[in-house]
Amino acid sequence: MLDNVRDAEHVRPLLTGPSFVLVTSRDRLSGLAREDFALDVLDAEEARTLLVSRLGEERVDAGDELVAWCGGLPLALAIVAARAAEDPHLPLSAFAAELADERTRLDSLDTGDAETSVRTVFQWSYQQLSPRAARMFRLVGVHPGPDLTIPAATSLAGEPAEEAVRELVRANLLVEHTAGRFTCHDLLRVYAADRAEADEAEASRAVAVERMLDHYLHTLEELNRAHYWDHRGVLEDPPVPSPGTTPETFARQDEAEVWFQAERTVISAVVALADERGRDRHTWQLVWFVADLVERFGLWREWISLFERATRAADRLGDQVQVARLTFLRAAGHARLSELERALELFETTDLIWQEVGSVAGRVRAQAGVAWVLGEVGRTHEAIEVARKSLDLLRGDECRTPARMRLALHQLCGALVLAGRFAEALDLEAEWEAQDGPVNPHNVGHMQSELAAACIGLGRPAEAVPRLMAALEALGQMGTWVDMAYAENLLGDAHHALGDPAEARAWWEKAATRYAEHESPEEAAVRAKLAGSN
Repeated sequence: MLDNVRDAEHVRPLLTGPSFVLVTSRDRLSGLAREDFALDVLDAEEARTLLVSRLGEERVDAGDELVAWCGGLPLALAIVAARAAEDPHLPLSAFAAELADERTRLDSLDTGDAETSVRTVFQWSYQQLSPRAARMFRLVGVHPGPDLTIPAATSLAGEPAEEAVRELVRANLLVEHTAGRFTCHDLLRVYAADRAEADEAEASRAVAVERMLDHYLHTLEELNRAHYWDHRGVLEDPPVPSPGTTPETFARQDEAEVWFQAERTVISAVVALADERGRDRHTWQLVWFVADLVERFGLWREWISLFERATRAADRLGDQVQVARLTFLRAAGHARLSELERALELFETTDLIWQEVGSVAGRVRAQAGVAWVLGEVGRTHEAIEVARKSLDLLRGDECRTPARMRLALHQLCGALVLAGRFAEALDLEAEWEAQDGPVNPHNVGHMQSELAAACIGLGRPAEAVPRLMAALEALGQMGTWVDMAYAENLLGDAHHALGDPAEARAWWEKAATRYAEHESPEEAAVRAKLAGSN
């Protein structure tokens, strides 16, 4: 057995004739082995079994957290087991508490023996890297993870990074866990940060962080500008990427959305890092440009706290316009989460901020939010009053635009539908259609759904069906899951009224499935319709 081989040339002279040799290495030893086995870390059950074999079943019952911090690395688990065996009265939770602190985690796994210390074992691999790969490894330590792509690594390094990343994969310091996405063991990430602090100049680390933040920010900015209708693709003071940043671009909207779904955990970590580092501009702008995607895919539960961080960051910069915009988005998020009292409070706060700023356009949008939530809580008379006053305010102001008029008309239409005043809702269609200019598909989907609901309410379901099909087509381009579910639910109602129970059940099932995926309370009402139609 030849253990800890540096590379193929290190061991080749020893393989002089027919023999059976077991070789272990952190390098892949390409071209040397007749049979090649890549060993992964231990899974949770295997790690627990290792600890039990050293410490006994009873003591390891409370060792789940310890297993997690060791990340399945056999050497780390063996070191912890040896330390625990030396002090049998100390609970394993004490060792877990030591490992929980990234700053001291590797120190806790230092045995003082170069052959068995985790830091020293990692160092053997690090020292064999080329200068570019070693620098790339260090920079992985300033990336918040959990993984990164070649384009992100390129921006992080400020130079082409694929060759360096591939060298790290060959050295088993990175793993391509899915196609094009690279990660490393948690302990290796801590070691990378350790090496970055020791071997990478502070100025170099700061510039790398700036490029990394700019990579995600400008990729999101380009995504919004190219593929979304909302104003989030444009800012009054647009950000400028730092030298060496290479943002990604996407030819199609679906490609952009696949990228976002793959990166959303990373972007969330990047926002948190920006906030922790006091980079207020990046904090609020990253969140600003992700807002359409969070709304489209219904990700408010995992993102709402970051929108609050972004609001505080904008406030620290004294940017009350952006504070108002972000407060509005937070209100929308709480409304989507059915936290309606909080949503109403934040929409009203947004209205007050816009009043102080002196923006009628902002006030109109905030009041549309107020009307929306009032309708949702059953205060439909108040919702209509707020929506009508908001529309009148917009009609008489110089900020009036066709896009803003459509939004205000849609909000009043929705309030009238909730109040059962269907004929009045349909009367708004002529003014909505009379607005000039390009039409946002999202707005088309919204308005057609509300007009269809009015048609159903007036006993004209045949008119509702084509409206709802048009709504779904528009919402497919740019709509949210809740908009799609609302239209599908209405299609079920329309077909039920038309005497086609099979088609009604098909649409209700689609709506119920969407509501279930997002744990929406609306699912129960749709399921009741399905049960009643059998």
